[in-house]
Amino acid sequence: MELPDGEDVARLLSCGHPAPLLQRGAAVEPVRFADPSLPVNLAGLADSRHRIEEVPFGPGDRMLLYTDGVSETRDRTGTFYPLELRLRGWAREPADAIPALLHKDLTDYGAGGLDDDVAALLVVVPPESR
Repeated sequence: MELPDGEDVARLLSCGHPAPLLQRGAAVEPVRFADPSLPVNLAGLADSRHRIEEVPFGPGDRMLLYTDGVSETRDRTGTFYPLELRLRGWAREPADAIPALLHKDLTDYGAGGLDDDVAALLVVVPPESR
């Protein structure tokens, strides 16, 4: 992810990662990649190229980047963690509270705890910027 100075955009490169979630107010949706790149470890097997996607990302926006260990956490019934739903529910929470909320919720939700790579990064453009 690149955030160029003075521009209300984010430049993203996806190499097999889950799509980041873009939050504007209470609306949360995955970033749609027109042409995602192959995962890093598979790029040599095919004619691959990396394409940078540019998406609007301005004051008040939040973007959650995360590993598949977050989205693939399952409860006792085998149901995947409802990440988009949770992020919508935390729309009014301060940005600095989100990582702790996510960690606690994932730990509570996971049937066997957290047993996969679990990493998340919340990028925020403060509402008063620019």
